[in-house]
Amino acid sequence: MNKFLMNSSVIVHDGVYELFSITNGQAKSFMKDKEVCSAIGYQETADVITEILNIGVKVSRNKVMMEKGDEALVFKLYNRINKLDKGKLTKDFLRNNYSFKIMRRIK
Repeated sequence: MNKFLMNSSVIVHDGVYELFSITNGQAKSFMKDKEVCSAIGYQETADVITEILNIGVKVSRNKVMMEKGDEALVFKLYNRINKLDKGKLTKDFLRNNYSFKIMRRIK
């Protein structure tokens, strides 16, 4: 089973997935696994996740290819961001407009 850290719950491959909300504490437990592959594309987002979970997060634009049994911790913003604002959001905005989710490919 692979584990990922993502800033969007994008599904790019056919399959059956589940998505559910978790607490910050549960997100921190998920990140204790040293084998979590970061797919966080913006430094501001990585910095805020680092602050919230007290765990270092690296910026990476890794392509996520989930297989059956794989899980992703998703830092999900409450609203879709305007294309022109991507990479320009303030840390304060990010801190106040997110939830953590687990996305799991089940089939």
